[in-house]
Amino acid sequence: MFSGGFLGLDNIGAFDRSQVLPNGATLRQADGTAWMAFYRITMLEMALELASAIPSRRRLERVLSYMLDEKEFLSPYGIRSLSKFYKKDSCIFNTDGVEHRVDFDPGESSTHLFGGNSNWRGPIWFPVNYLLIEALERYHHFYGDTFQIQCPTGSGRIMNLQQVANELGARLASIFLPDATGRRPCHGDDARFASDPHWRDLVLFHEYFHGETGRGLGANHQTGWTALVIRYIADLARQRGGTV
Repeated sequence: MFSGGFLGLDNIGAFDRSQVLPNGATLRQADGTAWMAFYRITMLEMALELASAIPSRRRLERVLSYMLDEKEFLSPYGIRSLSKFYKKDSCIFNTDGVEHRVDFDPGESSTHLFGGNSNWRGPIWFPVNYLLIEALERYHHFYGDTFQIQCPTGSGRIMNLQQVANELGARLASIFLPDATGRRPCHGDDARFASDPHWRDLVLFHEYFHGETGRGLGANHQTGWTALVIRYIADLARQRGGTV
């Protein structure tokens, strides 16, 4: 019933489990089954806390002011998994003469930390974005047009929460939509997907996406969650008066 092994989010911390830790400390990873039991209990506690409905208007405005700030979480292609703030002000922890840090890394890892796997430090992930958009739609159902906010933060563009959700969905959809030259951000600089008739209609569902360029990264067959983009492409088509 119990087993050890790699758990995805453990690569977001400051300490690399594959390296010697300071002061003779050890880092032990809970086995997967026990960790999932703890995770479920924690999620239940969070659900009960959240059920005592919806955050105050003031708190929600404060959270969204960061989430919709293009200098923080808002990317041209969705919500980043880590604020861009850390690009200029990294999280640094010094102990025993060794520096441990969390840097903004919007794509594939630029260091060998965690075996080169630090993909929760800035890229775009569809599961996170989908849940955020769904939450915004629910908050709009409660607040209606009485709650409006700048999107992006500081832009002067005022939107209700449904319009904010639509904006985020459109940014996610844009990862896959071709521009005037036929280039899709998800394909990066690979010209074959833009010009070669044998390649240009081939669209891959990557695991996650570069937070600045939208280029697809990781596994290229992650239909389990990246296929959620179909909803946003359909929504965008309807907003423009078209069909899918």
